[in-house]
Amino acid sequence: MARRFPMWREILRRVESSPVVGADETGEYPDGGSHWMWVCQNEMATYIFPDPSRGKNAMYE
Repeated sequence: MARRFPMWREILRRVESSPVVGADETGEYPDGGSHWMWVCQNEMATYIFPDPSRGKNAMYE
């Protein structure tokens, strides 16, 4: 998503450049399927994105 929207790219850049990032995921079940909403944040920004995976690799894609 961040590739398509300049503001999202900037938010992601701010989170990624931080020495400390908090992250968590929560399940979401649209239309009977499962997805995970990932939240990555620091003291300046919060970036939220969906991913079908709950594994940590979702953070590096």
